[in-house]
Amino acid sequence: MSQSVPAVAEPVVSVIVPVFNSAHCLPAAIASVRAQTLADWEIVLVDDASTDASPALIEALAASDQRIRAARLPANAGPAAARNRGLELARGTWIALLDADDAYLSDRLAVLTTLGAETGADLVSDNLLLADPVDDRERGLAWPAATLAGEPWIDTARFLASNLFHSGKAGYGFMKPLVARAFIDRHGLRYDPALRLGEDYEFYWACLQQGARWRVLATAHYRYHLTPGSATRRITSTQILAMRDRAEAALRQASDPRLLPLLRRRLRQLRGFHEHHAAVQDLKAGRYAAGIRRLAAEPAVLPFLVEMLRTGVPKRLGLRRRHDHGF
Repeated sequence: MSQSVPAVAEPVVSVIVPVFNSAHCLPAAIASVRAQTLADWEIVLVDDASTDASPALIEALAASDQRIRAARLPANAGPAAARNRGLELARGTWIALLDADDAYLSDRLAVLTTLGAETGADLVSDNLLLADPVDDRERGLAWPAATLAGEPWIDTARFLASNLFHSGKAGYGFMKPLVARAFIDRHGLRYDPALRLGEDYEFYWACLQQGARWRVLATAHYRYHLTPGSATRRITSTQILAMRDRAEAALRQASDPRLLPLLRRRLRQLRGFHEHHAAVQDLKAGRYAAGIRRLAAEPAVLPFLVEMLRTGVPKRLGLRRRHDHGF
């Protein structure tokens, strides 16, 4: 195919798309960027050592449009490492994220870059339009529009509070903001490559710790798919422990006393989450005594146990479809 649209040396937006075995959904994601009313963009596709047809598809996409650039990691390193490679290559004024199984509404980049210019924000994000993982039907918004409209700026305390467990709501760590590249470069920010779970949360936390001004829209311009088998459902003990370690570090480094109760609560919850997860693995493996001891030993496990009983023990120990904690 011909390269009918020339590349731009410094586009308005660089859209970073980590790819791992995503050949089945990547074309739709890329098509949603190509359909943007704002045409001054580039896409940076970073293949995380896929074993399906993704590498060949990425090569074909890059050949079809000069605005699409490609890189490949030599070994599977996780979404944080892929995002970091994308940041190294990005040339845009704004950095945008797009998961390979999601899609943009056609006006998203225009709406958010305009919002950034008007408000002087370092991060700008919108609501998420949730799509069902089975039938692809739209199931509503991730956050009530009235909530975001009434509080259009996200500060550190609000961000922390939203990402606590058992709130019944999605955490703001699930948002997909555009981030000013000048802000990222000025503070030397990168994703933590050791994290394969909660990496977005930690990156946004780092931005806020550096004084980022984060503006959010109540309207949704991002179509978010909760697909079976996604990273938020392939949880391991090591991943939870890594999140717990970051929470411990955040508490040690906190200088604002107003944040201490929230940081302590998050740390307790992550400790409970780890013990609960380990207990479930014991029970699934038939190690019933060990699992029960874990559940009884850590008080912070109780809310997770209550949730397990509420949603059904067989589901929780087997193939529960969704995992909606706001990491």
